[in-house]
Amino acid sequence: MKIQIFLKLFKANNKAPLYNIFLNNNKYEPVDNNVHSVVELDIDNEKLLENNILVIEHYGKTDLDTRLDGNTIVEDLAIELEKIIINDIEFDQLMLYLNPFYPVYSQGFYKYAEENNLTIDDRLKTLYFGFNGKYYFQFKKEYRSDYYEKLLKLEENISKENNSDIIADEPINHNSFEILKKEVFD
Repeated sequence: MKIQIFLKLFKANNKAPLYNIFLNNNKYEPVDNNVHSVVELDIDNEKLLENNILVIEHYGKTDLDTRLDGNTIVEDLAIELEKIIINDIEFDQLMLYLNPFYPVYSQGFYKYAEENNLTIDDRLKTLYFGFNGKYYFQFKKEYRSDYYEKLLKLEENISKENNSDIIADEPINHNSFEILKKEVFD
């Protein structure tokens, strides 16, 4: 299985962000720190679990790596996840938002939040990793059907937020999805 992780790297103070990639607790070294980075993992299918966890860890950022002009950020050491491709299936940003980023805030940020009466979340729905922390992307060994299940979950989330069905004119019929899955994957 080929997994491609597309990242946009934001440099600050003449340094690139530090990050690690893990798949099921196995560490994979990033190859470069260019502005756009593609991390490619070639994984033997035998080594995959039924349910897999890909982790992108951003680390080493300090408060000095975010430069402000007043209250506006003008330079930030950060990583943005653009997309993940598993073999021939692209999990785009809308799908990737379904997965959490767990930030590790600095003491300086806690102080800033307290002074400005801000609520701090320990779990963010973001693909911009401006804090140290970890992003978790879960996928199944049967990634094709997993993709369509994630697509349905995305549709359900959008429908709940908008109180309507955006992708489908009718409410989602999971039996129809099972029939489609059999036609496509069997």
